[in-house]
Amino acid sequence: MAYGAHFPVCQCAKNSSVIVSNYTTLYDEEHITNYGSLSAGSSLMVSTAMVCLLMEIYVLKLALANQMWRNNFFLMWFISQGLVECITILIHVYSAVITLFPNLFNCNISIFFGIFVETAYHISLPHYVALALVRYLSIRNPTQFTKYIKTTVFQIGLLWIFSIALAALILHNQGNWVYFHPLQGKWSLACARLFSSSWNLYWGMFCVSCTSISLLLYLLCLCKLKQQRHQHRGSFSYKRNSWPCNKKAEKNLIAIGLTMTIVLLLENGFWRLSVQENWFHNRWVSFSVSFATLLRCCSTPTLILIVSSELLSNSVFTCCLRRNSPQQERIVNNSS
Repeated sequence: MAYGAHFPVCQCAKNSSVIVSNYTTLYDEEHITNYGSLSAGSSLMVSTAMVCLLMEIYVLKLALANQMWRNNFFLMWFISQGLVECITILIHVYSAVITLFPNLFNCNISIFFGIFVETAYHISLPHYVALALVRYLSIRNPTQFTKYIKTTVFQIGLLWIFSIALAALILHNQGNWVYFHPLQGKWSLACARLFSSSWNLYWGMFCVSCTSISLLLYLLCLCKLKQQRHQHRGSFSYKRNSWPCNKKAEKNLIAIGLTMTIVLLLENGFWRLSVQENWFHNRWVSFSVSFATLLRCCSTPTLILIVSSELLSNSVFTCCLRRNSPQQERIVNNSS
């Protein structure tokens, strides 16, 4: 793009909160240099995002085709999370395409995607807590855990409704609206003058609280598995059947817990705080957000593959997540 070309950006009207899309800004030498590096990175980003999106859709299609969702409460939650991640990856594809082809930029469409990405943000983070809680309940008391299976759809629907309502409440303030700025290669505030710095506390603490609760639940899961392994160490049947499953479950817990932590802290927590332009230099922000985006695009299919392989194998969760036979259900009902 030639020096001195005009570039469309979003601007907030001075006397109202209406977003104006017919505003253009002039390229300078620094912007052109920065844009060149962004275009090179966006080609890799959009390619990786598309591959990971197809990979995630394939795994979810495989799970649905085999009707795994009928037998696995945990996988139903993960499919719900996977749908949110599909939306998020599609938004990443949009941002990369806009960086490569800035002439396609439209302020209203960009703000529309910004509302989507912030709504997906509110839906995604509670899913991490729910997934960790489901895993903890399945390990702590597998017999009583079967009662939760009957309300799976209700619980997932309730979480979606609550998250969307929370996002609508937060986005009612137009100061929280963001749009993807191709020139800077990051999400920017659409109406910065309406944004209060106190909102940074909310966006940061929402991520930190979800991360802390999830890590605590994963730690409790790990401790419970180790406790079960030590309690039944002398049992021959446990060594033959359950000990390998517990060892594999512990490794998967560590892998999922660490991946979840990296994803939440580097991607979810950082991208929203970086919209404040005075925090970091634009080029550093662009590189960091691009790296975090690639990390998330790769980590989500990895998580799905880990959980799918665990559920398809002779895992510790296979027996407690499979539907009980009528005789077992009568025993559970009589005991309760």
